[in-house]
Amino acid sequence: MGKKREDRLLNSVRNGWVKMTNRFYQKIDLYNMQWGGLDIANCHVAISPYGGLVAIAPDESKSKFDYSQPQTVALKNKVHIYTSAGKFVSDFRWPHKGLVGMGWSDTEHLVVVIAE
Repeated sequence: MGKKREDRLLNSVRNGWVKMTNRFYQKIDLYNMQWGGLDIANCHVAISPYGGLVAIAPDESKSKFDYSQPQTVALKNKVHIYTSAGKFVSDFRWPHKGLVGMGWSDTEHLVVVIAE
């Protein structure tokens, strides 16, 4: 086998693989997220353990948060809950200001922390 062909083969095998300790793992996309173009970079995001639900709320501290976009208008004053595939499950009104962070408890209850 020629050197260039061997290099191409090795590069194609290596793409997407990450070494952790003495083993290699590959990230595989199982599906596309279904939340319709929502930019979560400007949101608080909490992912429940074991690939469960995802909670998303606007991060008011981000200066880039733009309520003129249709996807973000729906988030205003609400926390949205999605499946791990991004399919909408529910939402609830969040009238409080100063959301600092969110997370899920071991019993998979959403915990929301706000500033005093």
